[in-house]
Amino acid sequence: SISHVVILPPTDKYRYGAPSVTPDNSYVDVVRFQPRTRERSLIRVPFLGGPPRLIAEVVSSGVGWPPDGRYMAFVKFQEQGLGTRLFVADADGRNERLLYERKGDTDFIGMMLFTGFPPARPAWSPDGRWIAVAGANIKPERSDSGGEILELNAESGDLRPIKYLDGFVTELAYRSDDELVASIRHRNDPVQWWLYPREGPPVQLTRDLSDVADIQLTADRTTGVATRTSRRTSIVMVPTAGGAVTEAIAESPAEPYEVKVDQAAALFYSARVPDGFAALRSEAVLPGHLDAEGAQ
Repeated sequence: SISHVVILPPTDKYRYGAPSVTPDNSYVDVVRFQPRTRERSLIRVPFLGGPPRLIAEVVSSGVGWPPDGRYMAFVKFQEQGLGTRLFVADADGRNERLLYERKGDTDFIGMMLFTGFPPARPAWSPDGRWIAVAGANIKPERSDSGGEILELNAESGDLRPIKYLDGFVTELAYRSDDELVASIRHRNDPVQWWLYPREGPPVQLTRDLSDVADIQLTADRTTGVATRTSRRTSIVMVPTAGGAVTEAIAESPAEPYEVKVDQAAALFYSARVPDGFAALRSEAVLPGHLDAEGAQ
């Protein structure tokens, strides 16, 4: 059976998110969020639990680690909407170095920009030379393509050509030095995984009815873990004289909605399918035969 060890005891004062394991497998770095003050800080906790140690303040992302574990990268936000900054620091959190800053209509995706607190952990390439970070651009002319993928040289901060997206990235990971996996929300569609090669068009990796968000890859980069979140709805039968509500179309992440019934008691409704939305007909058995306006 799976065992669970509490490394940070429950509290009503803080929320915790965006965990990252240090390369020596001794500690877990966690973003600690204070809902009342909206203060976010990065803390480090022993792997099996113990008192936390403060690593950085005013953070807006979890931690990203390079393969050699010598450094760590994270995003910080500035007060009064003055921008977001990508920092690189030593493995113990000391000697922070500003690598890149975004201001005005551009930002790094982070916990201060969106509800749901995307981890937004910076991703290091396998060779340790590049750091990928999700970005956002809110200029009016970018209203349909506000998402961005930025790759920065880990030493100089030089920027590769920005990839512009129809949607927003919640997290990134390198599958190889020339391939990025991104979890992306396109408008109102569920978050899905996409592969972005250095050359050529992106490839959709998942086609799920639920959100498949966040990305953390195994050491060999052949498998990843994600948070799968469903919004489930059903279609029910409701007696007009009162009584129990029963399901006609089972609850599912397909989100069946806007139902209509015909004279033969067949149901017509809309629902989500892997490639978008569809109109469907169901021979669900309903009590009585109703006409199009619901009369006997």
